[in-house]
Amino acid sequence: MVLFNLFRPEIYLNRERLGLRICTGETAVVRKLFVSVLILSSPWITLLGQGPAASPAYNVRVLPIPATWTELQGTDINNSGQVVGWGFDGTTHRPFLASAASFEPMPLPPGFTSGHALAINNSGQIVGWGLGQVTPNPQAFIGSSSGITAVPLSGAFYSSPAYDINDSGQIVGSGFLPNQMFNQPFIGTSSGMTPVPSSPGWAGDAEAYSINNLGQIIGIGYYLGNFQFFFGDIHGIAAPVPIPPGWSPDTGLYFGQRAMQINDAGQIVGELRDSNGDGRVFFSTLTSTTLLPVLSPCLYAVNPSLNNAGQVVGDSCTGFIWDAQNGMRFLHSLVPAGWEIYTADAINDKGQILAAASNASNGFSGLAILDPIVDTTPPSSKVLPLPAIESSASFLVQWSGSDTQSGILDFTIYVSDNAGPFVPWLTHTAATQATFTGITGHKYAFYSLARDVAGNVEGPKSAGEASTVIPAMSLSLWANQVMGLGQSVRLPVSLSAPAPASGVNVTLVTSDPSRMTVTASVFIPAGRTSPNIQPTLTGLGLGTVSITASTPSYLSDTKPQRVTGMLGFIRCCVTLPATSTLNAVLTISGPAPASGLTINLSSDNPSVATVPATVSIPAKATSVNVPITGVVAGQTVVHASALPNLAEVSIRVTVQR
Repeated sequence: MVLFNLFRPEIYLNRERLGLRICTGETAVVRKLFVSVLILSSPWITLLGQGPAASPAYNVRVLPIPATWTELQGTDINNSGQVVGWGFDGTTHRPFLASAASFEPMPLPPGFTSGHALAINNSGQIVGWGLGQVTPNPQAFIGSSSGITAVPLSGAFYSSPAYDINDSGQIVGSGFLPNQMFNQPFIGTSSGMTPVPSSPGWAGDAEAYSINNLGQIIGIGYYLGNFQFFFGDIHGIAAPVPIPPGWSPDTGLYFGQRAMQINDAGQIVGELRDSNGDGRVFFSTLTSTTLLPVLSPCLYAVNPSLNNAGQVVGDSCTGFIWDAQNGMRFLHSLVPAGWEIYTADAINDKGQILAAASNASNGFSGLAILDPIVDTTPPSSKVLPLPAIESSASFLVQWSGSDTQSGILDFTIYVSDNAGPFVPWLTHTAATQATFTGITGHKYAFYSLARDVAGNVEGPKSAGEASTVIPAMSLSLWANQVMGLGQSVRLPVSLSAPAPASGVNVTLVTSDPSRMTVTASVFIPAGRTSPNIQPTLTGLGLGTVSITASTPSYLSDTKPQRVTGMLGFIRCCVTLPATSTLNAVLTISGPAPASGLTINLSSDNPSVATVPATVSIPAKATSVNVPITGVVAGQTVVHASALPNLAEVSIRVTVQR
C-alpha cells in the first residue's frame, strides 16, 4: 500500500514545480512539509455534489510504485504516458520515471543528495532540480531513462532550479544572484543556461516556470512596483499577464501568485489568491484573463496544469478538469464507481491525467493515470415531424439528438426539394431549430446528421425524416382598412385561383377582439375567387389589429387593420370670469370602447387658465365635460388628444376680470 503526500505548503497546495525562494543565509532549505497519509477512503468527497459517473469518461490505471516509497508527488505526464515525479525511497528524496507498466528510480547526479523531477517532454527528456552539487542549494538537472546530469550553473548564479522542458530540449528556471539579492529567469539546455534579460518596467527579481514549444516562457516578477505575472522569451520579459478585476497582484513572490504553465497556443493557467489566502485558478490568452469557477462547497481551486487542447486540471477539494465546452467538473464524477480522485497534477495532449487516487474496494492509494475512454459510437438524431401542409412559405423546422458518451457537438441538416437530392441546408450548427423559407407549390423533406465531441458522425440516411408541402394556392386580404369607433367596414378576401367544386370555407381571426371583431368565416363558392358577401370588420377600440384568413391547403394571409376616431370641442372658444370654472364639451366621433377612453389635456398658459391633466370618456359615451378654471385675466389655448389614435384639438379661452 502506497503512502503519498497530501499536504503541500507555500500557503497550502502550491505545486512543487513552482520552485523555491532561497534567500541569503538559507542553505539546503526546501520549503516543503510532507505529511504521509494512508488513504483508505474519503467519505467527504460524496458531499461535493457530483457522484460517480453513470457512464465513466475515464478508466483508472495505477502506477506500480513500490510500497517502500512514501511522500510521493507526481508532477508531469508526456504524450507517451510516461510519468515523472519524486518521493522518499527510505533514504532521500529521489526522482522517478514511471508508466502504467513500469517504475524506474532515477540515480542522482554525482554529488547530489536529493532530487525532484518536475517535467518530461515528448522525447522522454526529464528536468528538475536537486541539492548538494556545488553548494547545498537547488541546482538544475536534465536527463532521461538512461540517467540524469547536472546543468552547469551560469555566471554568478548561486542556485538554479529548473521547472520545465519543451520538446526541443530547452529548459526554463531561475537562478539566484546573491550579489544582487534577486532571482533572474534563464532558458537553457544540458550544456548551460542563458539569463533572460529584463525589459522596461521590470525591476529584476523574476522567476520563470514554464516554456512551450515556441520558446515562450511565463513566470512572475517585479513590474512597476508590484509583483506580476510575465510573458516573454529568450530576448526578454515582454509583457505582463492581465489580472482579473478585484484580484491584487501585489501579494509578494513567495506568498503570492504563481504563473504555472503555457501551452503552444499561448494559453496560460496559473493561480491567484484572495485576501483570505484562498487560491483560484485563472485562464489567460494574454488579451483576456478569466477566473475559473469553484464548485460548491469548495472555496478554492489551485495547482493547475493544461494541455495544448486548452483542458485544465488541478485541485479543488478534489481533482478537477475544466474546458471551455464542459466547464468545471470533479474528476471523481467521471471515473468508475469506487474510485476517489484527490489531486490532478498534469494532463497531456491525449487527455491522459496524472492523479492521486484511491479505491477502498481494492485497497489502493497512490498515483494513477486516468485514460479517456475513447468514444467510437456515433450519435443519433432526427428531424421532428412537420404538418402535412404548411400555412406559410416560411416555417419552423426542429430537430434533436443524443449521444451516450462525449455528447452532441453539432448537426448538419439536409433538405430535398420536390423529391430531388438531399443537399445541406445548415452545416455544423449547434442550434436545434431554424426557420426555412420555401416556394409555394413545393414539397420539402428534411433529415439530420449529428456529430459528437469525439468527432463521430451519424451514418448517412437515404430518406427524409419529416416532410411538408407549401400550397400553390393562397388567400389574400386587403390591408389597412380604416374604421371609426363603433363603425363597420367590409374586408375584401380572395383566392389566388378559382375555388374547387366543393368551394372553400375561409376562417378569419382577429388578434385583439377588444379592439376589432371580424366575421368568423365566409364561404367562397366553386369557380369563384371571392365570397358573395365579404366579411365585416367592426371597430371597438382605438389602434391597429391584425386579421388572419386561413383555410386548409392554402397559404394563409395576415394583414393590419386600423380603428381610429376624431375629437372635437362643440365650441371654438369660451369666455369666463377669473376664479370661476366652465365646462367645455369634448366629443368623440364614435362610442368610447368598453374600457373607456382617457384624454390628455393641457393649457398653454396655466397662469391664466388651468385644466386637469386628463379626463375620461366613459364606455360607450360620445362626449365628456372638460372643466376650465380661470385664474387671472388673459388668454390661453387648451389642448385635448389621445395620441397616436386621436389627433389633437383645441379651444381658445379668454378670462375676464
